Amino acid sequence: MMRIAFPVFALVFCLGSVLQAQVYDTPEKAAEDPDFALQGEYSDSTRGLQVIALGDGDFSVVVYTDGLPGAGWNGKDKQQLELDADQLEAMVSKFQRVERKSPTLGVRPPVGSVVLFDGTADSLKQHWKDGARITDDGLLMEGCTSTDTFGDYAMHLEFRLPYMPKARGQGRGNSGLYHQGRYETQVLDSFGLEGKNNEAGGLYSIKAPDLNMCLPPMVWQTYDVDFTAARFDGEGKKTTNAKITVKLNGVVVHRDVELPRTTTAAPVKEGVEGGPIYLQNHGNPVRYRNIWVRPRDIEAEARRPIVPGFERFHANGADAAAGGRLLIGELNCTGCHPAGASHLAGLSSKQPPLLDAVGERVHPEWLVDFVANPHDVKPGTTMPDVMSGMSGEQRREAALAIANFLLGDATMQMGGKTANTGEGERVFHEAGCVACHMPRDGRKASVDTSVPLIGLENKYSRASLEKFLKDPLAVRPSGRMPKIDLGGDNWRHVAQYLTGDDAGVAFGSHRDLPKEPNMKFSAYFKGVDKMPDLDKLKADKTGVSRGLDIGVGGRNENVIISYEGFLPITKSGKYSFRLSSDDGSMLYLDGKKLIDNDGIHPNTAKEASINLKPGVHAIRVNWFEKGGEEVLALDWAGPGVKSGGIDKAIVMTADGTPAPVEQAVEDVDPTKFVFDPALVDRGRELFSSLGCAGCHVKTEGGNPVKALVKPPALADCSDDKGCLAAVGVATVPHYELTSIQRASVKEALRLNSDAAEKPGNEEVLLSHSMAALNCYACHQREGKGGPESDRNPLFVSTIPEMGDEGRLPPPLDGAGDKLREDWLERVIGNGEKSRPYMKTYMPNFGDGNAKALSGHFAKLDKITDAKLVDSGETETRKASFGRQMVGAKGLACVSCHTYGKFKSTGIQAIALDTMTQRIREDWFHRYLPDPQKYRPGTRMPTGYPEGKSTVANVYDGDRDLQLAAMWAFLKKGANGGVPEGIVNGMIELKADNKPVIYRNFIEGVTPRGIAVGYPERANLCWDANRMALAVVWQDRFIDASKHWEGRGQGNQTPLGGNVTIFEKVAPVAVLDDLKMAWPQDAPKERGYKFGGYRLDKQGRPTFRYRFADAKVEDTPLPVAGDFSGTFKRNVKVTPTGQQPDSGIYFRAGAGNIESLEDGWFLLNDTHRIRVTTSGKKPFVRKIDGSSEIMVPVNGPTMITQEIVW
Repeated sequence: MMRIAFPVFALVFCLGSVLQAQVYDTPEKAAEDPDFALQGEYSDSTRGLQVIALGDGDFSVVVYTDGLPGAGWNGKDKQQLELDADQLEAMVSKFQRVERKSPTLGVRPPVGSVVLFDGTADSLKQHWKDGARITDDGLLMEGCTSTDTFGDYAMHLEFRLPYMPKARGQGRGNSGLYHQGRYETQVLDSFGLEGKNNEAGGLYSIKAPDLNMCLPPMVWQTYDVDFTAARFDGEGKKTTNAKITVKLNGVVVHRDVELPRTTTAAPVKEGVEGGPIYLQNHGNPVRYRNIWVRPRDIEAEARRPIVPGFERFHANGADAAAGGRLLIGELNCTGCHPAGASHLAGLSSKQPPLLDAVGERVHPEWLVDFVANPHDVKPGTTMPDVMSGMSGEQRREAALAIANFLLGDATMQMGGKTANTGEGERVFHEAGCVACHMPRDGRKASVDTSVPLIGLENKYSRASLEKFLKDPLAVRPSGRMPKIDLGGDNWRHVAQYLTGDDAGVAFGSHRDLPKEPNMKFSAYFKGVDKMPDLDKLKADKTGVSRGLDIGVGGRNENVIISYEGFLPITKSGKYSFRLSSDDGSMLYLDGKKLIDNDGIHPNTAKEASINLKPGVHAIRVNWFEKGGEEVLALDWAGPGVKSGGIDKAIVMTADGTPAPVEQAVEDVDPTKFVFDPALVDRGRELFSSLGCAGCHVKTEGGNPVKALVKPPALADCSDDKGCLAAVGVATVPHYELTSIQRASVKEALRLNSDAAEKPGNEEVLLSHSMAALNCYACHQREGKGGPESDRNPLFVSTIPEMGDEGRLPPPLDGAGDKLREDWLERVIGNGEKSRPYMKTYMPNFGDGNAKALSGHFAKLDKITDAKLVDSGETETRKASFGRQMVGAKGLACVSCHTYGKFKSTGIQAIALDTMTQRIREDWFHRYLPDPQKYRPGTRMPTGYPEGKSTVANVYDGDRDLQLAAMWAFLKKGANGGVPEGIVNGMIELKADNKPVIYRNFIEGVTPRGIAVGYPERANLCWDANRMALAVVWQDRFIDASKHWEGRGQGNQTPLGGNVTIFEKVAPVAVLDDLKMAWPQDAPKERGYKFGGYRLDKQGRPTFRYRFADAKVEDTPLPVAGDFSGTFKRNVKVTPTGQQPDSGIYFRAGAGNIESLEDGWFLLNDTHRIRVTTSGKKPFVRKIDGSSEIMVPVNGPTMITQEIVW
C-alpha cells in the first residue's frame, strides 16, 4: 500500500542488537541487506527519484520535478512517498538508475598543501593527535584532531557514510568537520532529506545548505572548502567574522557565508590563533580519506590574474600542465618570449587591447593610475606590473609619460542620448554578462571565476563604454570579451548602469548673458528642416549680440542665426561642451565642427570634449528655429573653469579684446590629466623599453611601435626567475601569480621541453580553447563545465515550463555530429538567437575563433552511419508526407516547435523551418528515434518506441522513409506549407465537404487570381489574367486573416505545402510553326477574353476563355490520396476556324523534362505529368535551351493532364 509520508523522518532511538544489526560500515557488508541494492538515485526525462531505505523492506521515495537535486530539479516541486519493496521495484523499472560521483573525487593536493591524510600510517602519525585511528584498508576513522593548525585555507576532504537503514535523524551516519576546531560543517546521512542546518552541508545551527547535495550512503562524497579566518585587532577584539564557501559533491551550498560564532560544544574557542581540523565522533562509523589543506594568503591572492578557466579547473592543482598552458596563452607569454612549434601548437593566446584611439575610450586619469599600479587599480587583471623596481614617484612620472604618448590630444567620447539604468541592470543580469562577470544586484557567485569589473565608472564614460560594448572585438580581437548583440538601446542602458554616467559634465540650466555685446551675428529669414550651407545664403540681418541671444534675429520662427566670436583659453587640457537647442544647432571650434545637433526636435542636448591649448580659439554657433519653442544654450567646463554657460567667456576679436567678462573659476585639480606634448617622446621610449609594445599594438604612421626588450625564449623560463619569481624584479613584468599558478606554468614548460611529450590531441586542443574563451561558463562537454551551481539560477527563460532546456545553454557533447560545420562557424563567429525563449544570448567570438572551434568539433564528433533511404518520389512528394509527419496527426512536432511566423500550440521550442540550416541529416535520422541517447533528460519524446513508428499510415510505418520525408519537408524551410495543428491567429478556410473558392490577392498570381480548395486536400489558384493554372498546392487551403481583418492589404501565401508554380502563361496558343517560341505576352494583348467559370453539382469550377481561333474549357478535378490530393485536369479546346491544320497547341509542360515509364514525364524535378488526348499524341520539342510537351489541336480535342507532385 502506498502512503504519503511526513516531510521529516521521525527521530528514533534504537537499542542494542537491533541497531547494531542495521549498521554497515563497508559496501560488502551493506550488500547483505537486499534493500541496499534498491536504495539510491533514479531518473527519467522529467523526474528524478531518491530512494531511501528505512529497513525491513520499507522505503521513502522523494520524486523531484525535472531531475535530481543539482541535476535538473526545479528547486521547488517534489513529492514524498512511502513504498514497500514490491511497489518500489515496479516503480523504478520505468526509470534509469543513476550513479553520481563528485567531480572533485580523487583530486590531488596542489603545490604548497599540507597532506593531512593519504591513507598511510605515516600521515596518521605525522598530522593527527594521539587517539586517531585507521582501518585495515587505510581509511581514517571519525574522532580525530589534526596536530597542524591553520588560519586561511582551502581544503579538500572525502567521506563515506555508513549504511544504517533503521536509524533516523542525528543518529544516522553522524560526524562533523570542524574548521579550526570551531565551526562545524555537518556530516550526516541526509540523503533525501529537506536539507537543514544540522544536516549534510549545513553550517551547524547557523545556516542550511542552499541545496541538499548529499548522496546515498556508501558512496564516497566530497567537501571542498575555502575558509577565511576571523580577524582581530591588537587588543584581541574581533573585527571581522570568519567566512566560508562550501562545495558539497562539487556543488556550492554556501558562498561567502559569515560565521558569527563557534558551533556549540566546539573544542576550540574563537581567538587570534589558528586552529586544527577536527572530525567529530558521534558514535557512527563514518570514514575519511584524501584530506589536504592548502594555507592561503587571502590579500595576496586577491591580486592574482583571474583567468576563469584556470580558477575553475586548475586552481586546486588538477592537471597542472593544462592549467599552465592556459595561463601561458591568457597572459600572452609568447608576446615577449619567442616560442617553438611545440609550445605554439594549439595555443590560444590572448591579444591585449589595441591602443590606437585609446584616448577616445578611457579617462586619461584612469590610464595614468592603471599603468602605474595595475594590481591596485584592478585586482585580478592579467596586465603585469612593469615598474617593479621604481618608487611611487618614479612610477607616476613614467605612467604620465606613457599616457601622453598613448593619448596624444585625443578626446574621450562623452555625452550622447540618455539611458535607462534600470533597464541596463535587467539586461546585464539576463543577457549573459553574469556568466563571466559578478552579478551586481546582491546575488552571489564565485569571485574567483568572475572576470573583474572594477572601477568602470573611473575608466569609461557612458558613451565610450557603449561604443566598446557594441564592438569589443575591434579593440580586443581575441574574443575573450565577445560581442553580444543586445540590440536597440540596450548597449547604452548597460553602459549607464555600469558607469553611473547619466549626463557627463553636470551643467546647469541658468542663462546669464553679458551686459555688452561680445559676438557678431548674421540672421537669415528662412524656414528649414536642416541646417543649410550658410556660405551660399545672403544674410537678411547682421549685427552684434550679447552672447547667444536668440532675440537678435527679431523673429521666433523661420529664422537661422549664426553667432561668431573668440574663446580665450589660459590652461591646456580637456574642455567639455554641451549644446542644447530647439530646433537645430551646431558648434564649431577653430573652423571644425565639434557638435552636430541638427534637425527638427524638442529641446535636446548633445555633448563633446576636446583638448585645447592656451590661446584664442575661433568659435561659431549656428542655430535655427522653424516653429514652436525656442531654446539655445552652450555650456562648458574645463581646467579652472566652473561648469556653466559660456556666453560671458567669449570675446569679439581674435586679439582677445575686449577682455572677457569675469567668469566663475575653480581651483585646478592636480590629479586631472593635461596633455603635455613634451612628454610624448619619453612615453614612446618607455612604451618600448618596458616591454609594453611586446603585447599591445600601438601604431605610428601605420606601423606598430616595437619593443626594445629581448626576453629569453619560452623554453628557458622554467625556473623561479623573471616573470615566475614570487616577488617582483626590476625591469621584469610582475603578474603577482600565486604559487599554484607559477607551478602550473612551470609544469607546462617542463612537459613541452621534454621531447617525449607532444602537444595534445584534438580533444585537448578543443578543451583548451573552450577554457580560454570561457565557453565552459555556459556549456558542458564530456562532463566538464556548464553553469556553476550558484550561477545556474542566473540563466532564465521566457518559458519556465521548458525547464533547464529552455534556460540553460545546450551541452556540447556531440556538437560536431549534430550541427553543420558551417552553422557552428556562423554561430560562434556571429552570435545567434535561434532560441528566443532563452534570455541568455550566444555571443560573437570572432571569425578566427569560430573557424578553429567549428573545425575541432567536426573532426572530433562527426559520425556518418545513419541509414538514409530514398523512396524514389519527387522531393515535393516526399515533403508532402513529411508535412503530415510533423503535423498534429503525425508526430505532432508542431505542438512544441514553432514554424516560420507561427507559434506552436504548446511551448515555443526551436523553429522547425530553420532546422536543416543547423543540423546534419545523418544526425537527424539517428536522433529522432532515440532522443534520450543523445541528450539524456531531454523532454523531446520519441515517435519510435522500440524502433517502431507511432504513425502507421505514412509509408506503412517505415521509419526510415518517414524520416527521409520529414527531412525533405524541413529542407523547404518556411515554404514547405503550414503543418496541420498550427492555428494561431488564423482564419483558416477549410474545404471539409465541398470546394471553397477564395478570390483575393494571392502570392505569385495577378490580382485576378481565383483560389479553390477541395475536400481531397488538393488546392489551386487559376489566374484569370493569364488564363493559366498558376499555382497548385496540397493539404491546408488558405488563411484569410490578412484580407478579412484590418485593412486587408498585401498578398496571402497558400497555407498548405508543396506550393508549385505550374503555369505562367496560357497553355493554349497559336504558333506559326514549331520554331516559334511560346507567346509570353499578356493573353489580353492577343485578344483572349475570360468567360468566367461554372460549377458542377459538387461545386467544382470549370474555367472558360476564348480567343479568335478557339474556345477553351479548363476543368481541374481533384484526385484523393493518402493525405493530400493530386489533379486530373480536363482541357477541352474547340477551334472556331475551318482549317484542319490550325496551328493551335496545348503546352502541357515546359522546362527540364525527363521521360519516365508508362507515358509519364518528370518536370523540373518537382512534379510528374501524364497527358492523354482524343486527338493527336503529345510530343516533346526543344527550343531556346528548354523542352516543352506539346499537344497539337486539329478540331475539337479533349486533353487529360494528370498532375502529381
